[in-house]
Amino acid sequence: LRLVPVDEHVEPLSSPIKVQVALIQQSETTVIEDGLLTSLSARHATLEVSSPLTDRSQVRLRLTEPPNKDLGADLYGKILGVESNSQGYKLRFTWIPAAATEYFATLLPRK
Repeated sequence: LRLVPVDEHVEPLSSPIKVQVALIQQSETTVIEDGLLTSLSARHATLEVSSPLTDRSQVRLRLTEPPNKDLGADLYGKILGVESNSQGYKLRFTWIPAAATEYFATLLPRK
């Protein structure tokens, strides 16, 4: 099974979202550091961390500051590569709780 690449435009955020980043390898989850979501779309984001991540790394994100930390569950995603126009990584969400989807929608321009 292969995921079809989607080139979805991500919107820069006026205030980055602070997250705790954990790397998922096999059945182990290791918290690596705090990071920032600096741009966002419904299914993608730009994740900035100082530790190197490899393509196809699976990550768990936990929002770490109010008002966005009580969204009911963690977010999961996959690293798609280095973002060409920033210092971050392209991230595709693989699971987003409904409360996070609603919160993210408030941050994105209406179409």
